[in-house]
Amino acid sequence: MAEVGWRISTRCANGNCVAVAALPGGRVAMRDTKRGAHGPLTVLPADVWRTFVERVKNGEYDPAAASA
Repeated sequence: MAEVGWRISTRCANGNCVAVAALPGGRVAMRDTKRGAHGPLTVLPADVWRTFVERVKNGEYDPAAASA
């Protein structure tokens, strides 16, 4: 997977980063940059990735928002 074009969020801070890469067949790979190139990957269909990103932006996975 090292040969794919990994992108890191512009909101990456203190090494707490997620990298994503577009894969053939309309899939998206995601990894924790702290684990390095040999760490585990999550591979999702592009539509599932888009839904996940939308939900993150809406705060659905924010523990602070859930407890308010």
